[in-house]
Amino acid sequence: MTPFEPGLSIIGKNVLTFLYNKRRKSLGENVSIGRSPSNDLVLPAAKVSRQHAAINKYKDRYILIDLKSSNGVFVNGRKIDEHTLEEGDEISVGGYRFVFKKE
Repeated sequence: MTPFEPGLSIIGKNVLTFLYNKRRKSLGENVSIGRSPSNDLVLPAAKVSRQHAAINKYKDRYILIDLKSSNGVFVNGRKIDEHTLEEGDEISVGGYRFVFKKE
């Protein structure tokens, strides 16, 4: 997948959609995030682990999981291991910031 730059919105509905510069890319219900090109969402930065985090759909909710990354995953400024995403949550991964929006 093409790497994204900071300032990305994550939109949860039936599948996760990433919005950047008014472009949308649907990735599915479960998304891997990391520096490795094998991820669904590639974040090319040294502070991002190869397999950094995942967002998984469970019933009608999205769960963000830190995959034991070196630099952690933060939601609204707090380090998390696992977090159920809510409207407006700000996610930080290795210097990249995202906002979770329900559509």
